[in-house]
Amino acid sequence: MAFAALRRAESIGRPIGNTDFLDRLEDLTDATLKPAPRGRKAKVVVGN
Repeated sequence: MAFAALRRAESIGRPIGNTDFLDRLEDLTDATLKPAPRGRKAKVVVGN
């Protein structure tokens, strides 16, 4: 099972680890390492 997780992370190109580990890496590198929400941002409607 661990081998499959490593292969999946390798093919996607993301680091593997828990959220605390990824938070520390993001702080050290000033890079976003956790996946962002997919798709377009929601359209904001102002007024009526």
